[in-house]
This record gives sequence, C-alpha cells and structure tokens, in this order.
Amino acid sequence: MKRFLKFSLIFMISILINTRVNALSGVVNEYYVRVRSGAGTSYVIIAEDAGKGNTYTLLDSNKYSTSDGSTGCESGKWYKISYNNQTGYICSDYLNISSAESDNSTVQSIDLSDSKGIIACYEDATSLPMRNSVGGYTVANLECGDQVEILDTDVSTYNGCYSYYKIRYGSTVGYVCGRYVTTTSLSKNAREFYKNNSLTDYNNSLKNAGFPDSYLPYLDELHARYPNWKFEALKTNMDYSTVTSLESAVGTSLIQNDPAGYRSTAGGSYNYYTDTFNALDGYTWYAANHAVVSYYMDPRLYLKPNYVFMFEKLTYDSKYHTVDKVSNLLSSTKLGDYDSNYANYYMEAASKYNVSPIHLASRTRQEVGSTTSVISGNGFDYNGKHYSGLYNAYNIGAYSGADNWKKGLIYANGGEDGYEKSTAYGRPWNSLKKAIIGGAEFISSGYINNNQYTDYLQKFNVINGQSKVGVHQYMTNLRAPLAEASSTYNTYNSFGMLSNEFVFSIPVYNNMEKMYVLPNMGNPNNYLNSLKINDSTVTGFDGAITSYDVYVSSSTSSIKLSASTVNNGSKISGNISGTGNASGTVNINEGNNTIVVKVTAGNGNLKTYTINVNRAKAESKPSTSDTKSTDNKMDLSSVVTKSGYRISNNYLKGINPGSKATDVINSIKKNDANANVVIKNSSGKVIESDFIGTGSTVEITEGSYKLNVTVAIYGDASGDGKINALDLLKVQKHILGINKLSGAALSSADPSKDGNVNALDLLKIQKHILGINSINQ
Repeated sequence: MKRFLKFSLIFMISILINTRVNALSGVVNEYYVRVRSGAGTSYVIIAEDAGKGNTYTLLDSNKYSTSDGSTGCESGKWYKISYNNQTGYICSDYLNISSAESDNSTVQSIDLSDSKGIIACYEDATSLPMRNSVGGYTVANLECGDQVEILDTDVSTYNGCYSYYKIRYGSTVGYVCGRYVTTTSLSKNAREFYKNNSLTDYNNSLKNAGFPDSYLPYLDELHARYPNWKFEALKTNMDYSTVTSLESAVGTSLIQNDPAGYRSTAGGSYNYYTDTFNALDGYTWYAANHAVVSYYMDPRLYLKPNYVFMFEKLTYDSKYHTVDKVSNLLSSTKLGDYDSNYANYYMEAASKYNVSPIHLASRTRQEVGSTTSVISGNGFDYNGKHYSGLYNAYNIGAYSGADNWKKGLIYANGGEDGYEKSTAYGRPWNSLKKAIIGGAEFISSGYINNNQYTDYLQKFNVINGQSKVGVHQYMTNLRAPLAEASSTYNTYNSFGMLSNEFVFSIPVYNNMEKMYVLPNMGNPNNYLNSLKINDSTVTGFDGAITSYDVYVSSSTSSIKLSASTVNNGSKISGNISGTGNASGTVNINEGNNTIVVKVTAGNGNLKTYTINVNRAKAESKPSTSDTKSTDNKMDLSSVVTKSGYRISNNYLKGINPGSKATDVINSIKKNDANANVVIKNSSGKVIESDFIGTGSTVEITEGSYKLNVTVAIYGDASGDGKINALDLLKVQKHILGINKLSGAALSSADPSKDGNVNALDLLKIQKHILGINSINQ
C-alpha cells in the first residue's frame, strides 16, 4: 500500500484570508509529556517534552487504545497528533481538546469542481476509503496514483477531515477526504483568470525560461492565484536518475520511523540475512531508498502554495522581512525564556550577512522546535568532560549519530579539546546572541553564497556540478525543506504577504518521468533462511545464491523439499508453497530435474531459487569381474579421477585456485551420486561456500568405502585457496631457510613440478600473479 497526504502536500485547496474555521487541536496540560511513534509507552520517543501550553493539531478525532499492552498512560487512550510534520501519539490525559473555533486566518475556497485529480502519496495512511456518502460505507479503496474526477469540493466536515470531496473513480461516484486529492488540471478559479490573461503567452514564457511541459500545469495554477510570483528555471544539466542515485548514498538522505519498504537495502544500511536495518542517527533515522529519494527530490511535488517557498531565494529584503514576523514564527519555541531580545538578533544577522531572517528563524524552528538543550546554556558531559554556557541556534555541526546535539554544542565551543579551537563565525558561542548571529554567518557564507540559496538547494546540492551532489548539504533529513517551507508560508500568510512579489528558483533536470510515486511499504526481504532436501541442507546454501546443483542416486524417485524465509511474512511459491515455511514431496526422473522455489517479499520483490536435481541413470548389474575392488582407496580414486582431479602421494591435485568447496563436492557427486563428500579446512572446520585451499582435507565415503586425501594447490603455499604475494613470501622464506614448509604446503610450493623448491618456482608464482602465465594444476 502507498501512503497518502497527511498534511497538505497538494495544490492548496484554500488560500488564507481573515475568516474562521473549525479546527481540532489540543493543548498540552503538563510538563515533560512525551510524544511517541505509536499508542503505547514502548514505542519510540519522538520528543521528550511536548511543552506545556503548546497546541498541536489532531490527525484523528478518535482516541487510540494502548496497542502494546504497556502502562504509563492511566486512561489507556492516546491522541494522534501532528508534531513537527511527523505523526506522533500523546497520552490523552495530558491533552485538552479545544472544540472552539480557532482563528487560523483561513480559507478562501478554490473551486476545483470539473477538474481532474490524482490520489497523492505522502505520509502514513494506507488505502484511501471512498464512501457512498460522507461518513457512509466504503465503496472502493483508492491507491496512490489513482486518477479521479472532482465533482464538488468542501462538501462536508467529518471525523477530523475539514473538506470532503465528491469524486468519480471510473464509473463509481463517492466521497473522499480532500486533503488526499491533488488537482492535475486547472481549477475553476484559474480558468476564470485565463479568460482575461493569455495562458498560451504565459506558457511560452515559461518554456523560454527553460521549464519543461510537465512543470507548466502547476506553475499555471500558482500564477493564476498569485500573479506577482516569479519563477526561474535552474538548469542542472544532469539526468534525474544520476542525481537521485547520488542522493541515495547511505547516510546522505534519512527518513524517520518510516516503513521497511521506504528504507535503503544498500550495504551498511541493511542485512538481508538477519532482516535488520541499521539506524544511522539515533534509533529512528534510516537511509531512504532510491525510489523514496526520487519522490521527495522531484521539484514538481512542491509547486503548491505552502511548499513552493522551499524555492524562495533566501537573501534579505527589508520591505517584508520584519521583526514581528520573526517573533511570530518563533513564538512556539523557548528562545524567549533565555533572551527576550532574540528576534532583534535575527534582524541584525539578516542585515549583516544578507540572509533572510525568516529563513534563519525557520531553520531554528525546524532544528530546535520546543526543545531547550541547545539554547539554554545548560551543562552537559561529552567525552568525559563537562561543558556549560554554550548555544547553537541552528544545530550547526550536529552531525548524524547518538547525542548529535552535543556535537553541535562542541562545534559552538570551537571544536573538541585536543585540537586548536576555531574562532571562525564568532565562536565560542557563549550567548544566544552570538549563536544566532555567528550561525547566520556560517549559513550565509557556507551555503547561500555557495549557490545553495534556497531550502531545496541546501538539502540537495545540485547546481554546483555532479561531483558536489550529495556533498556539503545542510541536513540529512529528506523532508526538512518541506517543513521549513511550510513554516515560511504560514508566517507570510499570517501577515497577509502572499500577494507580494516573490522569486522562486526551481531546479530542472534532464530525463524526468511524468511523476514519481512512493514505493510499496512492505518489507523488502526475499531471502531464504534455509533450503533442504530430505532434511539435509542443500550443499553450499546461502540466501544470496539462487542456483544449486544436487546429485542423487538412480534409486531416488522422489525427494522431500523444504524451505523457510528470513522474514516470516515472505511468501514461498513454485514447487512448494507457504508463508514463512513450506515443504512438500517432488518426484524425480532420471537426468536433470529443475525445481523452483520463489520468494515474494512484502513489497512484491521476487527472488527465484533454482535447484537442478540430477538423478543418476540406472546401470545394468555388473558381472563378478566388474565388482568394486576391496581396496577402498583404489575404488573411490576412480571417482576422483572421473571428476577431473588426481591423487599423488595422498595429495589431491588438479583443483584450480579460487575454487569453492562446493565446486569440488558437486564435481565428485556428479560422477557418483551415492558418494558422501565432506571437506574441512586446515583447522578442521567443515566448509562448503568457502574457498578450498592447500591443507584442506577431502573425505569421501560410500557404504564401507572411505577415501581421505589432503589438498595441494600448486602456488597456494599459504593455504587460503588463492595465489598472491603471501605465497611468494612463504616460498621465499622457505628457500632462504627462515621458515621451512612441509607436507601439502611444501608440495604446493613446487609449481615447476621438478621436485625442488627454488627460484624457478618463485618466478612461476610471480608470473601467475601478474597474469603472464597461469600455473598449470
């Protein structure tokens, strides 16, 4: 299932003016109330202190019962709230719900009837129910990307949704919550605007500016609503797939508490064998996968009134960057508790370094929120030392990892002890004023004057050349620009500034698809944990390896096949079927039998395992003279010879360097399916998928017959199964009498096969390493 819009990542259905609407919100009534990722005290803590007196928007009017069996919320009921553009849960005991109307300076309704629409993916919903009436029964479940026709808007308010739409999906007419529907054609209001203004001329101007056709519908709608807004095309001259791949490098773009299907499975981020993701920042931040990065990097996603401000140029303009706007934007923070003049410091920084104070304030709001750890000057311990009196209003230097806020305060101090402390940017920041102004200098000189003069460019460094993509970026949070843009929009709107002239610099990439969608949320693991035939593990089994050869005797007419998956929710199909585990009997004919085990992960990814079961042909009964020799070694030696190897002085030779134990096992069993082959390394450990090297032992048994030989690979004096510089060193030390070789190692050190270990053998090994002449085994 895809996720749907949780907070207005759509064409704004409302333009804010001075009217009043109903809103569901709650006020925190106690200190140190935690916000969690789920309804229960065992869930991850999103915030240690929601802040007494702070107001939060409810995402659902219903209360959620404790879902993990924990205690700690006396009533056992939780509210689902929006916390810093995340979904959180707070014990209902500590939230007073306001049923009164709130003055949010909303809504001039935009008439979207007769428009086309699309169900838009975003945060944390499953399928979107389409009902026969507002609050009625479900007639269809809509998925991300479904195309709909909007018949009417603002039909009703119900159950926490402030605007229901009447839509047509296929031939079905019903009602859905409007915040999950985005328009794909002009609204009625926009069509009225273009009756008196040429849409053709405006589109031609956009194309001449460098915007591709896929950007035009969104810019047309914005221009109709706000004719004073100007749009610049930033041509990156890079393919979108290349840029998103670079931004998908593990550690570059992080998401918090998202489902497994959104997380990266690249090395360092995920272990398929254990089905575990590695948190890269604290306990809840994970690397985003390529599909998720492609979705959130798409500039077209943000061409809506409340998110387009991530493309606003972040330089200072005294006409509308005023101190009261800064105060309003930061009113929910605790800055005023520590310095009542904080808003003036932002204005001083803006004037001094030519950076928007609204941007600076939004950055503080995003990075600090209602917490106090980096703005209070309180003491803390780091690397065994106590610090106090340090401030960091923008969390600069708070890189990914545990206690990252402490790293930011160490940066505020000028760097860690043991190194010369830096005084750049007015450090140490031992007052809130110095932190605000000095941090502004850092942001201006390091980012805004480095072609990273929008929120988007500070997260995605895409106009300084391909080598800089994913490098020198202010934040790892993939959604951070979205939150900052929303804060900026709300501030401008509350002061009636949206009709002012703004300039937006919007990146344009080569070879973009029509639109990107979020991937399936399901778990990506499609590995087998075990694969057995007749209750014995298939030789050389490894969840990452998908092809195997198995040899059985001529008398074997069927086998028992069983398998289990690493993730219990993965489904098995093919010759056997089940969820998590599967087993069954498979008939086997003479010759090769191809058996297939398919594993489908929770997100739909498929992995196919193929087992080639080779049943030996039945042989006619041998005459008395053809019966097996009573000499055990001579009898099984012929099997070894047929397999392409040879035995000399009880050493098994003819094995190529770089061979795995499974290669030798299958070669022997191919010629004698009844033979049982066990290979051990020089330490006595049974091996299969490992390299077989000099000193390993091969034990072949069949009934009462047994053969045990030691491997000797010419050139592999070290016994690691490869020929490299270590073997040169060992042979050289033997020749010099420093460390004498013996047994299989001595035999392997004579690739010239003249019975002596000398300089000629060194030369052969050297030429093999250089690729001049391979050693003949």
